[in-house]
Amino acid sequence: MPKPDRPRPLFSWRTAGPIRVASLAEAEGFLTAYPSAGGRWEIVSRIQLSVDGRDEEHVTLRDPVGGQTGVVRFALEPGDLREDGAEAGPPQLDDLLRRAAEFARASGPQHPGIVPRFPIPSAAFPNRIAVPLAILAVDQERRGLYAPAKVVVLDFPAGTPHGIGDEATFDPEHWPPPRLGDWPPLGIRGVDSGQLQGMVIRFAGCWLRLLDRWSRGDRVHDSSGEAAEAYALLARLDPPGMIPVYQRLNPAFWQWFEDAPHRDAVTP
Repeated sequence: MPKPDRPRPLFSWRTAGPIRVASLAEAEGFLTAYPSAGGRWEIVSRIQLSVDGRDEEHVTLRDPVGGQTGVVRFALEPGDLREDGAEAGPPQLDDLLRRAAEFARASGPQHPGIVPRFPIPSAAFPNRIAVPLAILAVDQERRGLYAPAKVVVLDFPAGTPHGIGDEATFDPEHWPPPRLGDWPPLGIRGVDSGQLQGMVIRFAGCWLRLLDRWSRGDRVHDSSGEAAEAYALLARLDPPGMIPVYQRLNPAFWQWFEDAPHRDAVTP
């Protein structure tokens, strides 16, 4: 008698095991970032429990069109403890970006269209991050993102501003800086606002955990697939011209990031 077929995994590019999240909001962001073939997942049930001393949420999902069902496990890892024993909680990516922009504007005249992009571990200062300030502008009726003129350095994870300086390739004699691509990026064209918000929330969670691992000296990619997932999301949330900017800010980090196993298999 033939064995029944195993149910297809809901997210074929995910490795086995629970999905790490810093909060229930990130778990919700994951589900909206990766809808089913039939649209937004229907949530059949949610169960919160402790597994091997770790808080998990098990969510049963159903494809509203195809009817496929399955269970997704989220492992809640909210952050480390402070010295006083209270939970510190993870930093917020949007807060770090806001602090970088505010510090830049307080440091002197800036282009009115500065847009802080994703932070990279500072190559020069341990436990600090570099936030490139790209420029949003319209040229010949084309809205686009242009190469950053400035980079802000913040302490990580606290977000305390440390300094601001010119981006390595910026030349004030050649204005405008190189165009990096369309804005919004082509990778999110046609994505509805709910899914886009989920993509940003999920990327922020993965990215901050990668920054934390790098700052702790952890250079071994684990089996969670988070680096590969972050790589795929970044490719959609940024125009392609931002990639060389990140590479210049910290070549060693970027090489480690690009070396993530199975990064080409993720299809958000």
